[in-house]
Amino acid sequence: MRTCLPRFNTFLTPILRRISVLLLLGALGTGGEAAEPTVKADPKATKKPAKKERHERSLFRMHLESAELPGLSTGRIKVLRSSPMDVVVQRDQFLDERDVQQARIISSTDGGFMIAVQMNTHGQLMLQLETTANRGKRIAVSCTWTEARWLAAPQITRTVEDGIYIFTPDCSREEAERIVRGLNNVAIEVGNQAKPGKKKKVQEDDESIKRFAPVK
Repeated sequence: MRTCLPRFNTFLTPILRRISVLLLLGALGTGGEAAEPTVKADPKATKKPAKKERHERSLFRMHLESAELPGLSTGRIKVLRSSPMDVVVQRDQFLDERDVQQARIISSTDGGFMIAVQMNTHGQLMLQLETTANRGKRIAVSCTWTEARWLAAPQITRTVEDGIYIFTPDCSREEAERIVRGLNNVAIEVGNQAKPGKKKKVQEDDESIKRFAPVK
């Protein structure tokens, strides 16, 4: 069976060809590459993560190293996943997240990072007393955010008088940022830190950031 294709109007052929060329050039652009579609960011999508971050919380505990005692007053822990180290610590912490006034991530001289925690008045006093009386011992730091982990157990080498405790955490940079956000949110919640938003307060915070410097 023979089928006949519809005859094309030869008069329109040059016009349609010219239109096709113009459309093709428009798609390719002047650089010879297909133009990428422009997508406008959804304002709601950009606000959601910030709103979610305001609800993040972190728990922070500091335990003093101790001799192993009978009963439930002490416990043995493992710190540092890459090279685990056994440390016996007092089960009761001497400082926790309620004593944190501000937390920051600071860069270390070796290209890594550390967490700096500024204590409130009570925390500063306790940190000074414990680091004076227990030089040579370790302070084991635990934290709970989306998981719970012993982050560090540095040895006490000096009296911490300014209330700023700095340590290198056993976590990724992303985890450290999450921990710090959670600690600052708790500090705002318990009244150790003012809510952000006012320009004057931001300037005051910028001045306080200068206090966070690696211990020499």
